[in-house]
Amino acid sequence: MIRFREIPDDDPILDGSPVLRVLDFLKAQFDRDPKGIPLTKSGAFRRAMVAEAITTIRFPDYTEREIYHSFNIIRVADEHHFEPLWILHSVLREMRLVRPYLGHLRLTKAGKDLFSGRFRSFDPTFPK
Repeated sequence: MIRFREIPDDDPILDGSPVLRVLDFLKAQFDRDPKGIPLTKSGAFRRAMVAEAITTIRFPDYTEREIYHSFNIIRVADEHHFEPLWILHSVLREMRLVRPYLGHLRLTKAGKDLFSGRFRSFDPTFPK
């Protein structure tokens, strides 16, 4: 099993990782609302949060212009339009780091432990 070397949380190299920016965004959402991140009835993130994620994260090849005005012109972006967020949401659920509860996405005990450090949340989200 390959282990990543430990990187301090304040290392500037972590700021260049788009995946870590998604994880930082999700951590900020969990910190903002103690009940968890609100979900739709189908279990996806709400459109307002997805729109905020698109402008905040700045994921390569997933800019506002490319999402809203690409092949299909859309007015409102759903979670599946912003694939990095959609995939990471699926990975976190599959790894049982988050769980849906009463219309909100909440961190499990393992998820709370993992999101306590910036790099710690990055390490297990990639397959070995």
